[in-house]
Amino acid sequence: MLYMIFKAGLVLIGTIAILIASIGIYNTMTMAVTERAPDPISAL
Repeated sequence: MLYMIFKAGLVLIGTIAILIASIGIYNTMTMAVTERAPDPISAL
């Protein structure tokens, strides 16, 4: 019984960690794209 609770806790922590990491990766990628792309206002 205790093992199942421990396992569920680890799965929960792992899921949250992956979620946070994916948000961080997404943020980094979007920032890299927006910094590389020219500004729409100055391009006109």
